[in-house]
This record gives sequence, structure tokens and C-alpha cells, in this order.
Amino acid sequence: MKEAHIQVGDLQFKPYISHEDIIAKVKTLAVQLTEQYHDKNPLFVVVLTGGFRFAADIANNIDFPCEWCFIKTSSYQGLSTTGNVHYELKLPEGKVTGRHVIIVEDIVETGITLKDVETRFLSEQPASLTLVALFYKPNHLQTDIQVDMCGFVIDDLFIVGYGLDYNGHGRELNDIYQIVNEC
Repeated sequence: MKEAHIQVGDLQFKPYISHEDIIAKVKTLAVQLTEQYHDKNPLFVVVLTGGFRFAADIANNIDFPCEWCFIKTSSYQGLSTTGNVHYELKLPEGKVTGRHVIIVEDIVETGITLKDVETRFLSEQPASLTLVALFYKPNHLQTDIQVDMCGFVIDDLFIVGYGLDYNGHGRELNDIYQIVNEC
């Protein structure tokens, strides 16, 4: 991984987690998912937009019957949450009923978005509900959301890359970078 700082928008970021380390964690999570769900035909629900790369790499590392679908939510503006969850793309009503549902999320920070998603899905009575996150910031959590499978537990710092963005930029970066300065 390069050691130089990069510019994303008006902020500087420094290397934090290499793409190789990310892929190794994804493979470990895929093994856990396979062990737990290989015979259950689960429904993977990917939270867009940040979760798309993580979900694609999970899909490339599992080999069992399953279904994939997507929701799109937004609650962040710049570096912080607005506290309001807006759904730009929802699942059809009843889609999760009776299914083993696996929510795939890039990062759990405040937990506000996922708590809202969890509440909506639980009201439809899934067979089970599992939250898989690549990154988790337990010190930033503002809800009682439970992360069931996690790749990396990280400090309360702002990161970009591998699907995570700063104001829509940086998702294409293969490595994860942490903020150097805040505006």
C-alpha cells in the first residue's frame, strides 16, 4: 500500500488498511456465512451505495443458493449524520417475511440507519436477521444495534475507499484511507 497522503475533495487522507487485508477479511466472513447459511437459501440485502464493493466480494467468495437485493438509504452529509434516514430504494413489502435475511453494510457508525432498517425488517417477521459489516465503530454507536459479523473494529475516525466515500468521492479507492485533517 502506498504511504503517500491522498486528496479526496477538500480533505487529506493517509493509508490505513490495505486492499489485501480487506480481501482476506472478506474471505473469512464468506467462510462464516457459508458455514451458517449454506443450506438456508438466505436473502442478502445490500445497503447501497457504500456496501456494493463489499457485497460483490462476498458474492465472489460464496457458493450456495441465495438471493441478492438492494436498498439505498442516506443519512450522512459531509462528515456527520443528519439523524434522519431517507430511503431512496426499498424492498417490496413482505420480501423478508420468513426468510433468513443477511444485511450487508460497509460501515456501522452511529447505527441510526441500521436500527431503522432492522425495525422495518423485523416488523415483517423474517426467519432470522443477521447484520454483516466490514467496518464497525463501537465507540461512535448511538443505538442498540447488534453487529453479528464484522471485518474490522476501528477507532472513531473518518475513512474512505473500498466503497466508502466523502461527499460522493473516494469509493473507487482499493485501499482504506483515514482522515488527516477535518474542515
